[in-house]
Amino acid sequence: MAARAARVMKLKCPQCGVESYVKVGEDELAAAAASPTGLVGVADYHGDHVLVVYVDSEGRDRGVRVFRALQRGEVVRVNAAFLSHMGSIAGFRVRSGGWSVECFAGNPRALLRVFRGELTLDVELKSFDLASKAVDWGDQFLAALQRVGQPDPGGLLLSILLLDAYIPELPSPFSRRAFEVAMKSGRLVVETDRSAAELLREYASRVPWLTARSVDFALSVDRLRLVEAVLGPDPVTVRKRLIVHIAKRVHGAALKSGKPIPYASVEVEAPEQVSRSSRLIEGVAGSDPFTIRKRMVMLLSLERRGVVRFVEVGA
Repeated sequence: MAARAARVMKLKCPQCGVESYVKVGEDELAAAAASPTGLVGVADYHGDHVLVVYVDSEGRDRGVRVFRALQRGEVVRVNAAFLSHMGSIAGFRVRSGGWSVECFAGNPRALLRVFRGELTLDVELKSFDLASKAVDWGDQFLAALQRVGQPDPGGLLLSILLLDAYIPELPSPFSRRAFEVAMKSGRLVVETDRSAAELLREYASRVPWLTARSVDFALSVDRLRLVEAVLGPDPVTVRKRLIVHIAKRVHGAALKSGKPIPYASVEVEAPEQVSRSSRLIEGVAGSDPFTIRKRMVMLLSLERRGVVRFVEVGA
């Protein structure tokens, strides 16, 4: 039987209004055919929630749902585009007794499996040189998941991004706590003690890890949900990535026209391009695992010193 071509669906999230592009390929169609319901859910990560589109074995759209909590018996296949943010992980599956979340670009060649109770983490690594560290970090990840219980789907995927950033390093004192707060990040609000922050600013030059920018960051995320604090755009990072994205577009236009376009002109175009494309901003602003790790470690350090605290609120 000939393989069916992949289909890309364009959807608008009913929760946040973001336009999503979800790829449905042969693996998803086969999973739908094997499912007792005849459907498979393909998920797109939207920070504090997950958009799931259900398709049948013919690739037809059979409805969408927004999840803020994983449902028992639910199998969520995350859009493979999610993996493009990662440096160490090429695919993953997280399973408990009642649900499963997975993301693979194709059939994995080899999987590293970590168990803890009824929880299982399967990871496809880009390099098996990281295998021993991945086992240690995977155990920390599952220990946090065991403590949290039923995670938010968005928080679970945020913690996967955090895991990807951590894998090349040795486990730190913050690791389990970092995963725990990431998994609940949609329900946690950052509260900053402004007096403590300003007092800490006076000692910024004497504390190795602390800079005035750290204090500014703590003040800037006051009253934000944790997911917004760690995924929100960092101006310097966003600007650099925008320049790269726009340069690629300009370069492509230059190739078609046969006329070179000076690179310097790309920076002049950036503000106009940004205002026209929220999708571009979404692509470059969040989900960088190393930025997420940096911000999470900074917030946990400030938490230990009484500058910030995380308050759980209703989703």
